[in-house]
Amino acid sequence: PATSAFVTDANTQLLLHLDGANDGTVFTDSSDWGGARHSITAVGNVKNIRVSNWGTESQNQAHIIGPKVGSSAIDFDGDGDGLTVADSTDFDLSNQPFTWEAWVYPIERASPYLFPTLLEQYQSGSERTYLRIERQSSMNRYEFEIDSGGTNFSVNSDSNPNYNAWQHVAVCRVGNVFTMYVDGVAQTPVTNSITINARAAPFRIGEWGGNSANGDWSGYMDEIRISNSARYTAN
Repeated sequence: PATSAFVTDANTQLLLHLDGANDGTVFTDSSDWGGARHSITAVGNVKNIRVSNWGTESQNQAHIIGPKVGSSAIDFDGDGDGLTVADSTDFDLSNQPFTWEAWVYPIERASPYLFPTLLEQYQSGSERTYLRIERQSSMNRYEFEIDSGGTNFSVNSDSNPNYNAWQHVAVCRVGNVFTMYVDGVAQTPVTNSITINARAAPFRIGEWGGNSANGDWSGYMDEIRISNSARYTAN
């Protein structure tokens, strides 16, 4: 799944394929699946960035953090910024195949940033779906967590996230099997026959619906795609 660019097709329900102006705050759904495109609202200081030089090493040696695909990436500073999409049945997971995925560039920050969130739909503590990094209890991993009516389970990466670098992260459901992929490599799958309740909540990118710094994303994202099909398999 670690493709150089995402395509839009009949199964793409949301696609942020970025080519925005530097420091721009306009984000456009590029999907073309036959349904209505979604309006994406910027919250806080989230913005598009073009290729930039950053001096971060002790010798102040410049290096380039560029977009993974195209000419822009989304910049999240970890201080309550994010993108929101209004609640829609397009995001209802039920027991159907789906894929959540994005190119991500996480920047590691100290506490309280325990659950930097990529994608999520949070209605309540017992009705929530996350794709995030979990950094509590000595854990440091990508986590896809579902809580539906009190039934809770997680699909996790087998190794730590690669901070300060681009990685492709995807989660798919095929039948009752949930699998996470990191840079195209299938992680340990989880089998669960759950029917995921519809969430009466916005779909959020880079922020947690619980409105806590625990869930703020610090870093960059590019090529965010939500699909109503399982795009990848372990075969």
